[in-house]
Amino acid sequence: MLLMDDAYVQGTIHEFEKRQTDAYAKAQDRFRQKPVLELLSNPSSLCRALLVLPMPWICGYSVLRLVKDRQSEDPTLSPFNFFLAFIVAYFIADLVTGLVHMRLDTIKIHIQKDKGLWRDLVEQAAWGFQRHHAVQHNWLHDDILDSGILTTGLLTVPFFWIYLGLCATGSIGSPCVAFGWTVFITAGMHVQLIHAAAHNTWKHREWLSVCLEVLRSAHLILGMKEHHLHHTRFDCNFAMINGWSNVLLNPLYSWLEANGCIDPDLTAETQRAVYIQQKAQLTEPYLRIFPEYRAHQNACNTAS
Repeated sequence: MLLMDDAYVQGTIHEFEKRQTDAYAKAQDRFRQKPVLELLSNPSSLCRALLVLPMPWICGYSVLRLVKDRQSEDPTLSPFNFFLAFIVAYFIADLVTGLVHMRLDTIKIHIQKDKGLWRDLVEQAAWGFQRHHAVQHNWLHDDILDSGILTTGLLTVPFFWIYLGLCATGSIGSPCVAFGWTVFITAGMHVQLIHAAAHNTWKHREWLSVCLEVLRSAHLILGMKEHHLHHTRFDCNFAMINGWSNVLLNPLYSWLEANGCIDPDLTAETQRAVYIQQKAQLTEPYLRIFPEYRAHQNACNTAS
């Protein structure tokens, strides 16, 4: 194996880390101190807020309009049908976000520059998920509004536009179907909020902890023990909302790994070695998250 130039490797990774941590951390600090001011003064955050935050309200309003227009003629307007729509939509939201989680956990992050805008954005998202394996308490630092709702919520914007298009063309006439879309979009945009709760982020706020425990008992949000298993095995429990879809996600991941669809540098066994067995080597700026950096280190050790 050809050794990569150490200065190049270190320089490229540190540049990536600086962009992801130093500047990002400063923005997070500003958001925590003055969230409203930062939201209004930051063009990126303001645009994301205008796109993301109105979505559940607009969806909810559309459901109410459909109920009002059809309540005298639609025999399907029963509490049971709304409950069924909630269950189906919540399961789909759990499944879709779990699939995204699985994919980002298994994307190989490269250290070279000029990867292209799309690849760079995808690898930045993957870096966030994989860094979370190294430092699970990051939600005690990362701002929930900006990184947890406004950024993650962007992934649900295309579904929101599809929903509006279907409503505009009359393709969605049932209030129950509209309610299902509303549940899916709302759950999806708050997925990182639920994820943060699975790491006991608000354990010092007693009243909130009690509310979250009630939701966990009702299996409406992710259980802490179930999610902790993901951080010890890395081959299961990818669900991000309440865990219902793990019944599909767990065998899917096992099949993908057994059939060689997971990069050897990112299999569950490799991740356990990096994040658990060699945890002492994982310190800021978490260079060993990068497979190429680990390969470079191993080659250097062999050569010496």
